Amino acid sequence: MRIIILAAAFGFALTGVALAQTASPVAPPASTSAPGQDIDVRPIRLSCRDEATAKGLKDQELREAVRACVQAKLPEGYAMNGRPGPKMVREACRSEVDGQGLKGPDRRAAVQKCFAEKRPDLAKAEACRKDAKDKGLQGDDFREAVKACRSAA
Repeated sequence: MRIIILAAAFGFALTGVALAQTASPVAPPASTSAPGQDIDVRPIRLSCRDEATAKGLKDQELREAVRACVQAKLPEGYAMNGRPGPKMVREACRSEVDGQGLKGPDRRAAVQKCFAEKRPDLAKAEACRKDAKDKGLQGDDFREAVKACRSAA
């Protein structure tokens, strides 16, 4: 009799654990932002992490699977942090400037200004690379100069 009761209790316990682990999959929300706008990556990353852990992946395999899943679910041109990449931002700025009817150096300056307003981090990195190149730096010296410039306030 005890064996039957213990077996039944064990069976119920396993059923509860199995039901607790099979949560309904959460689909990432459809991107309602306009092209070139930041995307909240957290829900996408969480759903990808749930999928990978359900497969029993751990450590490095888990990280790689989550990264691949997030990249596959993000629209083309977006970085892993949900921000538009430089190419996408430049294209958006070019189309904005085209509406202004600017030509030549004025158009180029307007595109650069727009780019710097939308992604100041990338504009600063670009300026740092240009400065290091103008100084004639190469290799490790170039990388160190760009890194120091970007981290400077």
